[in-house]
Amino acid sequence: MAEAWEYGYIYVVHTVGPAPAACIVIDKSGARVLHRCHSLLPAANHLGAAGWIVSGHGDKSACPPWVNDLISPIEGVIKGDTMMCYFMRRPAVHDGQDD
Repeated sequence: MAEAWEYGYIYVVHTVGPAPAACIVIDKSGARVLHRCHSLLPAANHLGAAGWIVSGHGDKSACPPWVNDLISPIEGVIKGDTMMCYFMRRPAVHDGQDD
């Protein structure tokens, strides 16, 4: 049987307002903000400890409304301007059930 993988993304969002950038993680559990994380390196270190392998190549994108909804509660963030999207993956945990 081939090894199964779990996939996700890190979005480093460049913000408008006095706050620095914000990091969002998307995986099978959904989208969430990594609090007090303002760049790729701390996000990759945090997620690497959980087994994620993070791509060093990012793609620049505009911020969709759902990203602004996630980051707007952060103090000092008015909205997202642009974001860098990084791919990540890790070996999937097999729960013993047939897929």
